[in-house]
This record gives sequence, C-alpha cells and structure tokens, in this order.
Amino acid sequence: MKLRRGLRSRLGRTVVACVAVAIGPIGLVAAATPTAADGPLPLECTGAGSVNVAQPASGPAAWAISGAGFCTGKLNQSFTMKLAGTGTSDSLGLCSAQPLVTNLNLTVAVTITGPVDGSVHNQTQKWSLPVTTFPVTDPFAISTGGSPIGLGTIWTRIFAQCPNGGSPAATFDWTQQF
Repeated sequence: MKLRRGLRSRLGRTVVACVAVAIGPIGLVAAATPTAADGPLPLECTGAGSVNVAQPASGPAAWAISGAGFCTGKLNQSFTMKLAGTGTSDSLGLCSAQPLVTNLNLTVAVTITGPVDGSVHNQTQKWSLPVTTFPVTDPFAISTGGSPIGLGTIWTRIFAQCPNGGSPAATFDWTQQF
C-alpha cells in the first residue's frame, strides 16, 4: 500500500510538473503579447510604384504618387498595402536649380489589409517635411490627424535624373505606428 501511494504521489508530482512545464511558456507568451492597451505598434512598410512630378514655369511643383507592397509588424504578420497621393512642394531641389526641396506636403491614402481576416484599415496620411531632397531620396515625416506617427523615404529618379529624363519608378519605405 505504501509503495502504491508513493508511486501515485511521485506520478502525480511528475504529471503536475509536466503540465506546468507545458503550460508555463503559453502563460508567459500570453502575458508578453502586446495588446491595444500597450499602445500603437510599429509597422514597417515597403512598396514599389511611381512618383510623377511636374514643375510649372511658376508656382509649386505638383506631385502624384502611387504604389503597392507589404507592411510587417504587429506580431510579425505581413499586411498588403496600397497607397496613392498628391501634393506640392515649393521646389524640386537639384531639378529646379536649388539644393533642397522646400515645403513638401503630400496627402496620401494608405490602405492596409490584414492577412488573416482580410480586415481593411484606411488612413489618410500627411507625408511632409519643410526641407528635404530630390531627386534620388526624399525623406519625409508621417502624420495623421495632426499627430506624428512615423518617418520614411521615397527612392526615385536613380542617378539624379530630373522628371523630364529617366523613369518615375520609385520605392517607398517607412515605419509608422499602427
């Protein structure tokens, strides 16, 4: 009887220990998983598309951008992304005989689609910077509703080709809160 009781208690302790070892990491992961209560999570986006820029004889330069790609973040999920936007700048940097672009201000519609449930998140973002560069790379700050949410850059006009030469092909890279 004592032997059986000893086996049961040893077996019972072993089962309890195995269950604790198996469930413990799940509890830790659940406790460490970010939630909406933790605040916005970073989202890193990259896409390809085009940047068309027109510099009139007088007045601001007109910009039109579009593209598609992917965003990763929020527990390593990969979201699809589309963007389209328009805006202006006071100059085109090296393409307008000035060293820098001033007052870049683009309104960009960004659509991010969830990978699992197909949920769609639409954002109207402002991509702007008082002073930036063009051609080749155009750094910008991102805001929505007047609040800053990220930073990025547009890579376009390789080899410093101005709009009337080269290709409007572009890549868009940015990180934002989501």
